Amino acid sequence: MVPASLRVIAADSALLVLNKTSITFPPTVIGNVRRDTINSRNAGATTLNVGSITTSNARYTLNQSSATLAPGANVNIIVTYTPVVPAGTDTGRVIFLSNSQGTPRRDVT
Repeated sequence: MVPASLRVIAADSALLVLNKTSITFPPTVIGNVRRDTINSRNAGATTLNVGSITTSNARYTLNQSSATLAPGANVNIIVTYTPVVPAGTDTGRVIFLSNSQGTPRRDVT
């Protein structure tokens, strides 16, 4: 037996689609920064309100903290990583809170 699941989304809802689920930055010298982009798209039929885009680690900053997307629209969220002393492994999340049908919270790790 193979496990399966089906997710049904109402045709008249907003739907947040992210182009990645994780970001991995290479080792970064203190004093330098690294950047990556998360593309956020509304694949639904109504306006998507992303009321909050935050990080769980202050070493990761974002170019914006919210977004309103019409159906089919997208926005790039730029994640900037700035390492500080003491050196070591940094982890964190980018957290999207929205009115997306079925998944109002999406995390990129």
